[in-house]
Amino acid sequence: MWQDIPDTWLLEIFQYLKFQDLVNITAVCKKWQRVALDETLWRKLMRRTYNLKSTDLAPGKDSWYSEYKRFYYHTPAIESEVLTDHTDEVLDVAFSHNGKYVCTTSKDCTVKVWEIGFPTTLKYSADLKEMLEWSLTQYAVFNKTDDYLLVCGVNINGPYYNEFFMGHGAIFDMTQDFTIIRVMGMNPPHLFADWADTEVCLGGYATNHDHLTINSFKVPDKRTRMNQEPVKPPDPQEILDNTDGNRLCTFYADCNHTMNLMVANVPIKPKPLTPKCDINRNANSVIYNRDRNNSDTCIKYLIFVAGIHDCIILHKLKDVKTSKDFDEANAVRPFSYDVIRRPGQYISGMKLSHDHR
Repeated sequence: MWQDIPDTWLLEIFQYLKFQDLVNITAVCKKWQRVALDETLWRKLMRRTYNLKSTDLAPGKDSWYSEYKRFYYHTPAIESEVLTDHTDEVLDVAFSHNGKYVCTTSKDCTVKVWEIGFPTTLKYSADLKEMLEWSLTQYAVFNKTDDYLLVCGVNINGPYYNEFFMGHGAIFDMTQDFTIIRVMGMNPPHLFADWADTEVCLGGYATNHDHLTINSFKVPDKRTRMNQEPVKPPDPQEILDNTDGNRLCTFYADCNHTMNLMVANVPIKPKPLTPKCDINRNANSVIYNRDRNNSDTCIKYLIFVAGIHDCIILHKLKDVKTSKDFDEANAVRPFSYDVIRRPGQYISGMKLSHDHR
């Protein structure tokens, strides 16, 4: 009898079921299984469970059922260990893209890289108060190949304490025993920094309180590193004079409230074929690479918090595609942007998922 119920009736009933109930009814019969796996049901369940506003799947995804399964089964939700090696408050946690490592920064001015496992073990640790005279480490991010780790910190005890805190950045080589290969000045300190590609990171330079420059910093090549002296703390005056890095863009901004710089690689959707398209029968099919790491199929965006911590700025980097473009010092470019406002809300931080969705 239940096999004869029309699909439309089943869909109407099934849409009120919870995840576990919807899975259980797939065992009743083949017809119920087919209806229970209907994409419209899983789209509604996904939006209802995770409060999603969009009705479209993310680029590169083809099933709402698979997405719900990924969210439900593969999102960490169980505490397995407590790591207690830091002696002060932990300010940031960053995961490597390969899932093998997690990095923590802290008010104790150390940066620690942990190898995830059972148990999780400490792989690297560096005291940047001793090495670079920092006061704390506040942010870290791996590049997409996990070869380098970018760490941002602050010196609040330097000679320019009365003007503003000194922001710093340091690049660690994960393939060479966690050695520091470059140190940069990055201001304002709360802007942090992010990787533009595998060998170039972007950071800020505040010329004054209402002008902000985004600089690019390239990882030294290995031949250069073989001949260079051990990295030393940068001269504060060099940071103020902006002698390090190449200028990418300059714009008006309240530097006291501009924070959390990120670089997003947004996949470009291929244009759909239309009836007017002239298709050759012998033509080879093209697989569109939607990987966010491929610069040819992605648009780069600068994203940061601005205003009075109540809006998010998105700026498209139209002319920057390769590391060579970042190497060249550029003139001031027109700075067009989109704004996402959150009136009455205070944005204290942002993070991008590894697939930049």
